[in-house]
Amino acid sequence: MTRIIESVTSTNSFLIEELSTGNRPLEGDLLFAKFQTGGRGQRGNSWESNKGENILCSFVVYPTQISPSDQFMITLAVSLGITDHLADIIPSLPLGIKWPNDIYVGEKKLGGVLIENSLMGSGIDYSVIGFGINVNQTLFLSGAPNPVSLAQLTGKEYDPVSLAAGIRDSIMKRYYQLPEQHKQLKMVYYSRLFRFQQSAAFLFEGNKIRAAINGIDEYGRLTLTTDDGSELVAAFKEIEFLF
Repeated sequence: MTRIIESVTSTNSFLIEELSTGNRPLEGDLLFAKFQTGGRGQRGNSWESNKGENILCSFVVYPTQISPSDQFMITLAVSLGITDHLADIIPSLPLGIKWPNDIYVGEKKLGGVLIENSLMGSGIDYSVIGFGINVNQTLFLSGAPNPVSLAQLTGKEYDPVSLAAGIRDSIMKRYYQLPEQHKQLKMVYYSRLFRFQQSAAFLFEGNKIRAAINGIDEYGRLTLTTDDGSELVAAFKEIEFLF
């Protein structure tokens, strides 16, 4: 099912508030907003979107099969599901995942993901999965360094609601592969990982470095080897990609 609302602070916040009242949406039911007044991204960033032109949506899963220490599995499934679906739309373009879950085409950001997990006891009570994809917007004014939309890439317009539902379905297919196919999903994730095994510039602990991404450890942290041979492990917010 897909619920469409005209405007909301953020779709993730809307669902979290619903869950706090005891109203538990069905797993995978999609909440689609035409506009967000306070859309949230990773690192506390805001998300720019013209009304009705892009995908702004969230849904809930109840991952009782996944332990809190393995919650990065959810990120794998979401990132792969989104890129699975988009690859059918832009098959000839260099689609990738910038760790942990931004969606890129070449050096341009097409979309982002915000996953918020609620833990209860020794398990995950629920995960709210929000994703935004630039679809029909062609002018970006926020000062974000590298946005791009499907319309800019292909010269075509798309129906954001049906596209969002298709992406949700692709995410759920990957989600249902967990945890049994975790290792296989991780290998596919590496094959799509932005700057994987390439020497590139990063900001780490306030210092500019050059390093190559080796992979992701069991906690979802980035593992790298610097150009001078040092081994690094970086959690989210400890390292920043430089362009």
